[in-house]
Amino acid sequence: GASSEERDQVLRPMAEGGQEAVGSMGDDTPMAVLSAKVRTPYDYFRQQFAQVTNPPIDPLREAIVMSLETCIGRELSVFSESADHADRIILTSPVLSPAKMRALEDNNRAGYKAQRFGLNYNPSEIGLKAAIERLCKDVEQGVRDGSVIIILSDYGVEKGQLPIHALLATGAVHHHLTNVGLRCDANIIVSTGTARDPHQVAALVGYGATAVFPYLSYHILNDLVHTHEVLVDIDTAYKNYRRAINKGLMKILSKMGISTIASYRGAQLFEAIGLADEVVDLCFAGTPSRIKGAEFTDIEDDARLLAADAWINRKPIAPGGILKYMHGQEYHAYNPDVVQAMHKAVKSGDYNAWRDVATLVNERPTATLRDLLTFKPGMCSIPLEEVEPVSEIVKRFDSAAMSLGALSPEAHEALAEAMNTLGGRSNSGEGGEDPARYGTIKSSKIKQIASGRFGVTPHYLVNAEVLQIKVAQGAKPGEGGQLPGGKVNDLIAKLRYSVPGVTLISPPPTIFIPSRIWPS
Repeated sequence: GASSEERDQVLRPMAEGGQEAVGSMGDDTPMAVLSAKVRTPYDYFRQQFAQVTNPPIDPLREAIVMSLETCIGRELSVFSESADHADRIILTSPVLSPAKMRALEDNNRAGYKAQRFGLNYNPSEIGLKAAIERLCKDVEQGVRDGSVIIILSDYGVEKGQLPIHALLATGAVHHHLTNVGLRCDANIIVSTGTARDPHQVAALVGYGATAVFPYLSYHILNDLVHTHEVLVDIDTAYKNYRRAINKGLMKILSKMGISTIASYRGAQLFEAIGLADEVVDLCFAGTPSRIKGAEFTDIEDDARLLAADAWINRKPIAPGGILKYMHGQEYHAYNPDVVQAMHKAVKSGDYNAWRDVATLVNERPTATLRDLLTFKPGMCSIPLEEVEPVSEIVKRFDSAAMSLGALSPEAHEALAEAMNTLGGRSNSGEGGEDPARYGTIKSSKIKQIASGRFGVTPHYLVNAEVLQIKVAQGAKPGEGGQLPGGKVNDLIAKLRYSVPGVTLISPPPTIFIPSRIWPS
């Protein structure tokens, strides 16, 4: 089920305005596989995006080449053309309304036989892996018997049953039908309570779903309207919700420059983090999963915990705490205790106050991979006289590139001043630097030159010890974008020729070009 946080922070904004809620960047919660809480399998997947080679599309500006149009019906050979090729049901989006879902399931048209397959199983009779394998065999037989619309549904779970998670079921059925040569003869419609936001719908489509019916979202929208938490009528709430999901899907598609949902379907443009090989091989074959972890038994154990809360303990669903810190809920690395202790340490300058911060971080619950690492006793015995003193080591430190604008001028200058005082280097980021800082302790030794960066002048360049030039830079995925491509030669020419009143520093600055773009 959906948490109260999802209800208020995810679904309500979509129903009200047809937009995804705006949140801050970054995620300081543990990876799903390391979390002490029950996390959905969708949380194990990270969408990949075009880093450099393929400039992503802006789904607003390039709407004419983007499409969520979804066709239902048997796929025929692309090498011939006949009247049968036109016998398709066409949907404007893979997100189904209740009316469209009913129409698909109850249709009487020849060649569109619908068959529903339940995803719920009895764990006392069969394990999760065996239940998935049985589902695949049942669906295969259904398609061989003439079913074209395959509905995978977790609706109506009963006491004593556990659901096969919709994402596991979709991926496994998609791969099985592909392997036995039947995938083009059927459509997979996923009727699930697990998919509520754009990432979850995108994951289902990416692993083979033709269309998704997020029935639990509609139940929640009904309740939001009934309790007057959303001040629109039910029909408007439904339409707004679907519009928001569609907008989110467009944004996700544009991260790879892919322009249609048809080319995204089954493309598996995800990386799995924390799934064991047995899960990937059966349900997500071909997906990179560098960090192993959760096996079928772990996923089933999570489902048992949720079932126990629902049927035995009669506990309400945990409020969440994934999007925002909530006391007693999901752990956040930047929780109020850490932030307040850090403020105290910085303001007082007291070393003991800093030790309090260090203890809160070093003894936290497992939140990242590095929290699983420790020193082996006896392995690190280097004589102290062989180690550089602190005053020398810090000269090797760089602070990360953070643009002016992403940080306030005060914070940006404080970082530069701190690194210069230590003898290290701060990085201007792409946002440039106020010329008033040149030649002072507030000047960044590393300056960035990005494609399309305004204000790259000889004056800017000579006030750097290191230049970081971004070559053929792709846009960052998300709501905004950046100009692709970079004219490096023009920038190097600026270094070569002096301008009246400005001389090039000698020796010339180091030009740093990442090796993955331009091998040495």
